[in-house]
Amino acid sequence: MMWRNKAVSDTYEPGSVFKVFTAAAGLEEGVVTVDTTYNCVGAIQVADNRINCHKHEGHGVQTLEQGLMNSCNVTFISLGLGIGKDSFYTSFDKFGYLDKTGIDLPDEGRSIMHTYDNLGVVELATSAFGQNFKITAIQHIAAVNAVVNGGTGRRAKLSYVSN
Repeated sequence: MMWRNKAVSDTYEPGSVFKVFTAAAGLEEGVVTVDTTYNCVGAIQVADNRINCHKHEGHGVQTLEQGLMNSCNVTFISLGLGIGKDSFYTSFDKFGYLDKTGIDLPDEGRSIMHTYDNLGVVELATSAFGQNFKITAIQHIAAVNAVVNGGTGRRAKLSYVSN
């Protein structure tokens, strides 16, 4: 019987835990501060798609910090669209999500992400709050470490953490 480490080998949709990445990318790109406000009315229209927040009646006006605390999809869709396709995809790569981590364990998996050319506005919106793509747990752990350890790790070198 072969032992399988699901945290290293298997991919999953990260969901709301990915919002930390989107917040970090937005801060790094200078498109948001912790005091930037967003208005959640329970859903947002992106192209021909209405995308709901988990709180259907909405969160109202909230800062980025409150949006993170409330896990507000509308806040992170708005932020992801503000970051834009180019910077979002570049940040996704810089955080190491497009590569294996190189951990010294067998059968490491890799993310299943849209190609740059296929990352349309709706895919960007849903990716910003952690849906519509898959990563491994070890990839996410490595990326979150880059956020909390002073901004280094993998290929990411974040400037906002020293401000």
